[in-house]
Amino acid sequence: MRLAVFASGRGSNMLAIARAIEEGKLPGVSISLVVCDKPSAPVLEHARKMELSTFTFESKNFSTKKDYESEILRQLEKYRIDLVILAGFMRIIGPTLLQV
Repeated sequence: MRLAVFASGRGSNMLAIARAIEEGKLPGVSISLVVCDKPSAPVLEHARKMELSTFTFESKNFSTKKDYESEILRQLEKYRIDLVILAGFMRIIGPTLLQV
């Protein structure tokens, strides 16, 4: 199962998930993408050190919430994500993402 972990901060939840995978507690599961809405969030450095793919966005660079959620959907499709984990993601998920 391919996970996308959505995070906005330090990444402690993402690290706990990664540790559980490494320890064999989640067989057949991998973190395939880390999605973050803050370019300077520490979670991104953790992801880079673990050689995980990342997608970072800032809502101010999009005209609407639907626009940035549509881009997130493209990334989820690109990485063939099976399950999204909201692990300290500090944004409200809108209908564009919820309907998938």
